[in-house]
Amino acid sequence: MDITLTPEMEAMIREHVKSGRYATPNDVVQEAMRLLEAEEQKRDRLREKLAEGIAQIERGEFVVVNEAFWDRIDQEVADRIAREQSHVGRD
Repeated sequence: MDITLTPEMEAMIREHVKSGRYATPNDVVQEAMRLLEAEEQKRDRLREKLAEGIAQIERGEFVVVNEAFWDRIDQEVADRIAREQSHVGRD
């Protein structure tokens, strides 16, 4: 396989080899391809999660997070603390 690189890419590869992190230009390209594959897999997983989230919204499976939501959470926490404290004296 023959690949044509821009002068900038060639310089980047040479710099990576010169740094000592990679032994050969081939090592640099192989690592770049491995990283590209990993990024593409992450992007694919993100797209799957996004599609899943959109489907959940379309089915009405979501919670609106607003001031009233946080007020309910605060009240539930306060109620739970009060219940637990009322049991402490009885044990």
